[in-house]
Amino acid sequence: MVIPILLITIAILASAFMYIWRKEICHKSPTAKNVYKCFAWFLPGVIIAYILFGLIHKGPMPHWFNAALAIYILLFLLTSVWVVAIALGIWFDAGNGRKVWRTIAIVICSVVTLTVLYGSLWERKQLVVKRVELNYTNLPESFDGVTIALFSDVHLSSMYGSHRMVAKMVDTINSLNADIAVFAGDLVTGTTEELTPEFADLLGSIRARYGTFSVLGNHDMGIYGDTLRVPRATAISELTEKQHQMGWRLLRNEYRLLTATSGEQIAIVGVDYPEEILEHSHRSTTLAENYDGVFSTLPDSLFRITIAHAPQMWDGLRELARQDLTLSGHVHSMQMKLFGTSPARLFYKRWSGLYEENGERLYITDGIGSVVIPARIGAPPELTLITLRSEK
Repeated sequence: MVIPILLITIAILASAFMYIWRKEICHKSPTAKNVYKCFAWFLPGVIIAYILFGLIHKGPMPHWFNAALAIYILLFLLTSVWVVAIALGIWFDAGNGRKVWRTIAIVICSVVTLTVLYGSLWERKQLVVKRVELNYTNLPESFDGVTIALFSDVHLSSMYGSHRMVAKMVDTINSLNADIAVFAGDLVTGTTEELTPEFADLLGSIRARYGTFSVLGNHDMGIYGDTLRVPRATAISELTEKQHQMGWRLLRNEYRLLTATSGEQIAIVGVDYPEEILEHSHRSTTLAENYDGVFSTLPDSLFRITIAHAPQMWDGLRELARQDLTLSGHVHSMQMKLFGTSPARLFYKRWSGLYEENGERLYITDGIGSVVIPARIGAPPELTLITLRSEK
């Protein structure tokens, strides 16, 4: 659905540019024509420059370049609104038609600019802790009151080299004194080199009684950005090794048993991002067999917590085995949540917060970092503290 929307947007913008040219600019002076051509080609020109820079540049994209790209995206949005409004003004050129549409464009551009600036300069840095309590009849009594600190989608490139947000996140997690720390994927965005030794030291200082468990998200799977310079297996291996050095327990289609002092156990299961939607990360899917080997050896009597980066995986996982609690990220609420809703509803059946069906629960955290636009509007960075209760 993303590609059709993008193509429609490009078609509308291109039509607006051509309409303005035909109705207004082609009758102007050569200087006016050249200025308009430069303006019209500025948008695709930046995209071409970005691609060429990526092909020539060695190593991860500089922080200043990522910041410049984010500013360009904002300018693209504002320019699109302005150009379409001018084209509509020419189309309805009767009375005050142009003036009305010009005013509409100014208002929309102003609102968009101020909103994005607020989301980028303020809300993107306002870490919130959400607390959730879940009751289960099959949770061993020894684990009554066990707490899980859930975090996801750090996207280290969106920190632009600053350790402040990551340090704040780590300090907050440690202050929760959770029994289990869970990371639901997307540690990096485009290259394993984002996980610098400084970031690794910070993330490795997360403390939880049973440790930190993690899975790989789609951005961790070597299909974006600079990771394309090396085989996927190499990129994944590098990130896996770095997480092990941090002391995290990366689960790749496997599980670990947590044992209480009484001898009672629960299972932590971690599954990789599914290959079948690796290049279509917003597509809904059902998985019926990919992870059968993970659950076939897991005793059915054990309470299990499953970490799966993409919430689209939930239905398929439930077909394989009972999923007492599944923890996901991936969506970020598309970094925009207003009046309890989000554009994410257009792409995802389940996109944020807690879902329950037949006693099985899925929790989707809104994550920490950002992708493309370094802003969060109504969807601030989220840590979730989940408390499990036994109803026996």
